[in-house]
Amino acid sequence: MKAIRLVPSTSQETELDKAPPHSGGVDDASTQANFQVDTILGQSILDASLDREKAGNLAEASSISASASDADSEVGNSIHFVEGRLSDSSLKVDFYASSPRLREQAGQFRLSNPTTSALGHRRHFLTEIGPGLFPCESHSISISLRDRSKVMIESQSATKVHVATENTHAVIEYRFSVAGSSSLIALQAPTISYAGSKLISSIYLDVEHGSRAIVSEMIAKVATTDQSIGSTWVDMMIEINYGGELMLVDRVATVHNPIYNEVESKTVIAGGKGVVGGIYIVGYHEVSIDALRRFTSEIAMQHPSVEVSSPTSPTPEVSLLRARGDDPYAIETFFGELAKAISGQINLIDP
Repeated sequence: MKAIRLVPSTSQETELDKAPPHSGGVDDASTQANFQVDTILGQSILDASLDREKAGNLAEASSISASASDADSEVGNSIHFVEGRLSDSSLKVDFYASSPRLREQAGQFRLSNPTTSALGHRRHFLTEIGPGLFPCESHSISISLRDRSKVMIESQSATKVHVATENTHAVIEYRFSVAGSSSLIALQAPTISYAGSKLISSIYLDVEHGSRAIVSEMIAKVATTDQSIGSTWVDMMIEINYGGELMLVDRVATVHNPIYNEVESKTVIAGGKGVVGGIYIVGYHEVSIDALRRFTSEIAMQHPSVEVSSPTSPTPEVSLLRARGDDPYAIETFFGELAKAISGQINLIDP
């Protein structure tokens, strides 16, 4: 299977050595992004020359209460290494038939016990009990669903990324695995990057045939603080596998970008806005791209402060769209309402 990379149609032609493993943004004139789809052979679009730092194996964790029947879950506080770095925080939770099983807990991230049901899924909150992400720290979170689990995970509050020196940055990695006719909705609160902060964020989403997932992410830059020094940059990447095959690697980066320099990246990708985010819909074959575009248009009319791209489907299994604006919570609300519309369509077909 060929992997898909997205290239913004607003980009100018570049030399061969600047061939873009780069994600697109929203068209400034119409707020409708026309994505140019390119295909490549190989395992990954990200290349070593981009100097991207990926997190490796995750430490297992959660704040869910462990029962005696979960004695085999090996709950502990061991901290795993991530590519030679000590993982400052790690979390792993497995769900079977929508019931969580605690694996291991280390550091500042927790997953709540189930609260209510939402969109036909059991609802949990991902919480951060620490003060945020600091330079030279790495954090890893892993969630897996099996045995017809239907789980919704929301962030309880925004995660802050603190000021870094020019040669340091924070790293956070999420791994979501969805199998056994399961369904995951993961709607993250904004990551707030203070001026002078630097962040590498990776999401690895692995969805088995017959399972589904909706995952969102967003990054926001806030005002300069007294401690702010140097430049601010972010490198966000999501890798999506469906049925064991790589379908999409999508990346938004204002550093190590093969097309634009730092200033151009912010101008083209964010369009002068303070917040940029994306939502990814995987395995929802029953929802056509036309229906997704209709949902997007109707919901976007209720959120005039949010600029939204037209949904696109680079493969039949994956759809995505971007949003940008100045209010991160308006974008968070927009993504939540879109997930509700998609889930409602599925519930009509498969109650």
